[in-house]
Amino acid sequence: MASVLLKMVPDALNTGVIKLFKSSDPNHFDDGDQVRDFIYIKDAVRMVAEFLINDKMGIYNIGMGEPHTWNQLAAGVIKAVERPVTIQYIDMPPDLVGKYQNYTLADMSKAQKAGLSMPKFTLEAAVIDYVRNYIIPRKYW
Repeated sequence: MASVLLKMVPDALNTGVIKLFKSSDPNHFDDGDQVRDFIYIKDAVRMVAEFLINDKMGIYNIGMGEPHTWNQLAAGVIKAVERPVTIQYIDMPPDLVGKYQNYTLADMSKAQKAGLSMPKFTLEAAVIDYVRNYIIPRKYW
């Protein structure tokens, strides 16, 4: 599955609009305020690589351990592209209604106890780095 940013960035640059799903649970989440534990691949790879030099074994979560909304992700894209962009909330596809997870968050306590370093990139810094250094110059495959 491709990064959602690979869809958001061209939309932002070409149409000036980023589309996000409306909330399927408006009693608990406003549109775009569904939560994910986004992690930048640079942090994820570094964390996994630490297991090569760590004697700890087992099953570990790899994440930021911090909740961020889709609106925050979109705000990072808007900052990265440095142009006016609006967010449009669209209906969730019927096949996702009732299956969509409105909140995900990695419990990083076991990884912290094992001595793994936590992610170094903030969500905004990760989005800006990825957008400006990889998506816009098309350095991805």
